[in-house]
Amino acid sequence: MFSYLLFFIFLFGLAALFNIPQKIQNYYRICIAVSKIPGLPSNWLWGNLHQVDMTQEFNMKMYEWREKTKHNIARFWFGPIDLGLAIYHPKYVTKEMLKTPKAENIYAMMEPWLGQGLLIANSERWFRNRRLLTPAFHFDILKPYVHVYNECTDVLLSKWQAKADKGQTVNLCETISQVTLDIVLQCACSYKSGCQKQNNVDPYVDAVNKLCDLSVQRFLTLLHQANDFFYFYCTSQGWKYRKALKLAHQQSEKVIRERQKALNIEVAERRNSNVVRSVKTTHKDKYMDFLDVLITCQDEEGIGLTDLEIRNEVDTFVFEGHDTTANGITWTLYLLARHPEHQEKCREEIINILRGRDHFDYEDLSGLKYTLWCIKEAMRIYPPVYNAYRRLAEDTDIGG
Repeated sequence: MFSYLLFFIFLFGLAALFNIPQKIQNYYRICIAVSKIPGLPSNWLWGNLHQVDMTQEFNMKMYEWREKTKHNIARFWFGPIDLGLAIYHPKYVTKEMLKTPKAENIYAMMEPWLGQGLLIANSERWFRNRRLLTPAFHFDILKPYVHVYNECTDVLLSKWQAKADKGQTVNLCETISQVTLDIVLQCACSYKSGCQKQNNVDPYVDAVNKLCDLSVQRFLTLLHQANDFFYFYCTSQGWKYRKALKLAHQQSEKVIRERQKALNIEVAERRNSNVVRSVKTTHKDKYMDFLDVLITCQDEEGIGLTDLEIRNEVDTFVFEGHDTTANGITWTLYLLARHPEHQEKCREEIINILRGRDHFDYEDLSGLKYTLWCIKEAMRIYPPVYNAYRRLAEDTDIGG
C-alpha cells in the first residue's frame, strides 16, 4: 500500500514538474480549434505522415484537392501531436504571422551547414546581423561586379553554342546553376572556382552541390527529418553530408582567413603611408565584396561578427544566392520559350540597349523594363522559394 502511495506521489510530482495537465488542456483546445479546418483524412497515430511529402506529385495532389474542395487552407497531422497548417492564399496571411518565429524544426535541418545565419536566425540575432550586412547590398558594392556577370555569362553562352553546333541538347538547370554559383563565389568571396569549365571539379564547388542535393533529399524524406543523430550516423546520405560539410566549412574558413590577412596588410600599408582611402575600396583599389563587409562591419558598440558568424553568413549567401537565382532564371527561360512573342520583345529591348555592344554596363540594367516584367511574372508563377515556415507563438485568428 505504501509503495502504491509513493508511486502516485511520484507521478503527481512528475506531472507538476513538466506541467502535464496544462499541456493536455492546451492540446485538447488545439484539437477542438483545428477540427474546424479542412484537411486530408488522417490516422489517429501517424496522422498524415504517410501522405505528405515535398514532391511535385504531392503538390499536384494538393492542387487537385483545393480545386475540388475550394479550400485555400489545409490541416496536416505529423503523428499524434505535431500539427501543421498550409496556407495557400494571401488573404489568410496576417501581419502578426509574418512576425512570428521561424519554425525551428524545419530550419534546424540546415543548421549544421549554415549555422545561425540569416536564413535560420530568429529575433534579435537576425535583426542585428541584418543591420550589419545591409552595406553589402548597396548599389555601390554591386556596380563594379557587372563585368563578372558578363564574363561568366560569356562562358555559359560558349558552352551552349558548342552544344548547339553539335546538335546536342542542353541541361538548362545544371548549367545555369553552375554560372550562378560561379558569379556568387567571385562577387561574394573573390573566389575563382572555374566551376563552369568542363572536367574542372573544384572540391569546394563539389561539396556545395552535394550539400544542396542532400539537403533537398532530406526535406523529401520524413524519416530523415526525425533526428539528426539517426540521419548523420545511420544513413548513407548522412555520412555523405558530413563528409561534404567538413570540406565546405574548411574551404569557407580558408577563404575567410586569406581575406582577413589581406585586409590586415592593407590597413598596415595605409597606416605606414598615411593614405586615407574610401571605405568602398580595399587592397589595390578593389571594391569591397560581401566578405569584406562581413569582416569589417561593427555594431553601435563597436562589436563585429565572430569568425563563426562570418562563416555562417558566407555559407548562407553562397547557398541562397546561387540556388534560388538559378531556379528563377531557369523558369524564366522556360516561360519565354513557351511564349515566343514575349521572348521576341525581350530580345528587341536588349538589342536596342546594347546598340552593337557585347556586354552590359550597370547603367543599362534600368532600361530592361519589359524584361524585368517577364522575370517578375515568372517568379510569381514559379517562385524560387515557394514555402515559408513559421511557428505560431500565440492564438491567431485565421480567415475569421
